[in-house]
Amino acid sequence: MSVAVGYLKGGTSKTKTAMYLAFGLAATGDTVAVLDTDQANATATMWRRLAGDEWPENVTVERWREGDGETAAEACSRLLETHRHLVVDTGPGGREILADVLSVARDLVCPLLASRDEVLSLRTTLEVASQATDEHDIGLHLLLTKVRKNSVLLRESREELEAMGLPVMKSVVTLLDVYQDATGTAPEDLGEYAAVLEELITERADA
Repeated sequence: MSVAVGYLKGGTSKTKTAMYLAFGLAATGDTVAVLDTDQANATATMWRRLAGDEWPENVTVERWREGDGETAAEACSRLLETHRHLVVDTGPGGREILADVLSVARDLVCPLLASRDEVLSLRTTLEVASQATDEHDIGLHLLLTKVRKNSVLLRESREELEAMGLPVMKSVVTLLDVYQDATGTAPEDLGEYAAVLEELITERADA
């Protein structure tokens, strides 16, 4: 799989989602590359550094910087030549970077919070995804994160997104300490992200 995790807004668990997806893909024994394209924070790179020796040998994290001599798309293609799967962690403000990554990635996961503000903020990200779809098929997946299960806000957010014709994932990620404390570790228990990954794989197989 080649998955970009992106939403042009911060604070929605993009890096957490990218890393959990990478750990899940690596659990099968396949090689996984994580490309960190967040120019401001490079959280995936920091996560790998903090994890130290407990890091899975079949997961590679590479930081990409603008001006390094290759585009983000070229870095994606290069990593796919040597790894079975690719997960790209994108930053909150890099519209051009996200567009470049989506010229290679086949799926885009947009983690977003269950709130009206999030729904309104989606427009720019959806525009980028739509333009990329003109070049090749991209699976778009809206993942509600940091939610409180069975809350009215969750139900209303899902209904509003679906009324807009947007592909909301059945899986959700709740606001739990285990996810908040995962940074800098290599958790074997994926929790709710196991269902997220299974849904992604199933939809890609059916595409």
